[in-house]
Amino acid sequence: MRLFSCQQVTEEEASGRLGGWLKSTKASLEGHVKEIRENSKLIAADVASNVKDLEKASRKIQQTFSIGGNGVLAPGLEEAPRDATGPRTDRVRLDVTFQQGSLGLNLDLAQGGQILKITPGGQAEALGLRTEDRAVAIGGEPLPSVGDASFQEELKKKLSKLPRPVDMTFVRIEQVDQKEKDKEKDKSNKSEAKEKEPKESPELGALQASKILSKAVEIFSAKLRDADPERFSLSRCFLPCFALCNSAPSSLVQAQLDEALKDAKAARDEGASLAAELKLRKSWAVQETEELEALRSEAEELRAKLQEAGLRNGLQTEVQQLTSKCRELESRSREAEERAAQSEQVLAQEKSRCSEAVESLTAARSKEAELQSKLQTAQQALKDQEAAMAAEGDEKSRRLQASLAELQRTHEDVNLAKDKFDHEVQQLTSKCRELESRSREAEERAAQSEQVLAQEKSRCSEAVESLTAARSKEAELQSKLQTAQQALKDQEAAMAAEGDEKSRRLQASLAELQRTHEDVNLAKDKLDHEVQQLTSKCRELESRSREAEERAAQSEQVLAQEKSRCSEAVESLTAARSKEEKMEETRQLLERQLAETKASRSELREELRRAEEELEETDTLRRRVEELERPGEMSERLSKLQSLCGSQREQLRELELERDALREELQKAEVDLQVAVRQPSEAPVVYGKETLTGDAGDPEEASERHQLLEADDDTRRVAKLQARLGELEAKNAALQRSLSQRPIVCMSEDVRYQFAPVDAGLDLPEEPDDEEAQTSPASTASTAYSAYSLMQGGCRLAMRRCWRLWTLCRKLKCISAAENQLRWFTRRLLEKPFLLWVFYLHVAMLWFIEIWRQALAKPLAMDPALTLESAVTKATKAIHAHGT
Repeated sequence: MRLFSCQQVTEEEASGRLGGWLKSTKASLEGHVKEIRENSKLIAADVASNVKDLEKASRKIQQTFSIGGNGVLAPGLEEAPRDATGPRTDRVRLDVTFQQGSLGLNLDLAQGGQILKITPGGQAEALGLRTEDRAVAIGGEPLPSVGDASFQEELKKKLSKLPRPVDMTFVRIEQVDQKEKDKEKDKSNKSEAKEKEPKESPELGALQASKILSKAVEIFSAKLRDADPERFSLSRCFLPCFALCNSAPSSLVQAQLDEALKDAKAARDEGASLAAELKLRKSWAVQETEELEALRSEAEELRAKLQEAGLRNGLQTEVQQLTSKCRELESRSREAEERAAQSEQVLAQEKSRCSEAVESLTAARSKEAELQSKLQTAQQALKDQEAAMAAEGDEKSRRLQASLAELQRTHEDVNLAKDKFDHEVQQLTSKCRELESRSREAEERAAQSEQVLAQEKSRCSEAVESLTAARSKEAELQSKLQTAQQALKDQEAAMAAEGDEKSRRLQASLAELQRTHEDVNLAKDKLDHEVQQLTSKCRELESRSREAEERAAQSEQVLAQEKSRCSEAVESLTAARSKEEKMEETRQLLERQLAETKASRSELREELRRAEEELEETDTLRRRVEELERPGEMSERLSKLQSLCGSQREQLRELELERDALREELQKAEVDLQVAVRQPSEAPVVYGKETLTGDAGDPEEASERHQLLEADDDTRRVAKLQARLGELEAKNAALQRSLSQRPIVCMSEDVRYQFAPVDAGLDLPEEPDDEEAQTSPASTASTAYSAYSLMQGGCRLAMRRCWRLWTLCRKLKCISAAENQLRWFTRRLLEKPFLLWVFYLHVAMLWFIEIWRQALAKPLAMDPALTLESAVTKATKAIHAHGT
């Protein structure tokens, strides 16, 4: 915009001055020559300014291309002047990625990151880098300018802190051949002709660059066209000069002609120099046009790339959308963070309350287990008390009352726990309602924030409309300037007919135009300042958009995290609700169990009352029966005792008779032994045939044989008698042993102890004397009764103590836990038939293994079965020997 307005004003000034010089007929030759010189100087200055403006425009175009295509120019390269006479160069952008390890290059940080040396075989050589290439960006971020003092430190920090792999951008300056460039142009033109219409609109930077290029090309071509008639007007200046020379006097004319010729020669020389300069400027302009065409081709390539990529539809719209999205995301993230914080707090509270509720449930369950154990112990105690109530009486009733008091206390504790549980359930329900109300408030806040975002969007759209209005005003100003220029041109055409008056008017109008030009320059400066501000704002918006994208990514991550947290919170809420339902079910079960316990307690009370009544009735009946049955029992017992005494006396008499017979036999055997020892025995009676070995007539041998036979008979008799004696002594010892081993049984209170009946399977002892029969049973009966009562009392005391110890042990935590585990295992056995089969199979296997081991084991020396078998065999042998 600035270049276009400047060149329009210079064209008007030059055309006005040349037109005034050509159309004025009253001016002198010196004035014409001075005007020619001034005009030539002005033309040269205008051409130089145009070239400078073109260079500035090309630099701005490159900057806009770098901004629009996300490219970055090397720091310090945009200010470097171009040599018009030297070979044409081109800047090539290189994007490389360095992996782990050394970079393989040396950078000159003082020269703006220029490569001084490349190590052979390194990453830089493999990536195709060369010396004198300049680093432009690291990790997608542009490097600061060379003049910045912190450039080296920034570059070192970026190179040291960035993780590998790292992306770097370099710029290379290369000489481009004109033919190759023309071929590339032809190829690009053909490719553009073949390409179809773009589906998406190009970006804003590419549009501005194309407009600036088209305007610059038009202005430069117009300048060239305007410079040609000025060059030809110098040659036409000689015609009026020649006419003036013919009309003037000879001397004066000669002098003036000489001066005019000198001035004309000087002007011709200046014109030749100006023509040479113009040729140079044309060549430069051609080069600039070529560069502009190259830039246009690059812009079109970038446009095609942007169209293919389809990444951006417009910087302003995208920035607005990104800003709106960033604001929305920030507001949403803040709301999500607030909601997350609130939900975390509420969840923490809910978790603490749930933990408290769980603890209360566990306590209630433990109390329930204790109650069940106490109920079981109470039931067992009741059963034991019912079984032993006939003997214990009042003590067991007191224990039952104590256990009932404990049951009442435990029932009160259970009621208190149930009330606490109901209160906690009510608190949880109220807190759930509060959470629902808070969630509704959060939704309302989200709706309000959405309304605020809609208002912000409307404000942004209003700002965009204001920008479009400003641009439309700028276009109107440009149209007004163009109309003013057209009016000036028309006025100049009219001034050619009117003459000097119109020239004066033109001068006045030129002054006014200069003023307007100054105003336009001021407006242009303002517009340039605004454009710079807009570009800076665009860059800021781009940076903000990048930051917004990063924030959006972060916010999306945070939103994902928040969503996951919300889902976890919802799951925890569902779990809490399920826990509440379970707690309600457990509460209902507890209520049912409490009702059952109440019913069972009432039933137990009724049973206790009935048992007490039955016990009282049984006590009264027992007393009455005892009172009624005492004389009959006594008579029956006396008759039984008398019959037993008679039978025992008869047995004693038989035993005495056998003993007397045995004594007589023993006495006879002793007498026979004594007679056999003292008197010689008679000759033995020989049955059967007798064989005489010796001679019949030898008396000595016969006497010796007779003595030997008598001695053999004596020894045989003595052996028989000794065997008989041993048998009798054994029988006597067995009888004495059987008498001493007979038990004593209590029969009645009057005659308390007597020998056992005959059916006991033991032999009866000897009958005692009359005095012993009268004295010994009474004394033994009293001592035995006292010992029995002491033993019975000791056994009862030991049983009570054992029972108390057992109840105390069952109240311990470890034993109660073990009982709970055993109950759980038994329930599992009953629920799972597989476990039941496995349990009984392993028990059967253990029994089978033990029986098999006992069968394979060798019998012990002191085995009771062997001792019993040996005793039985001995007894049978003794019985057979006694029978024989």
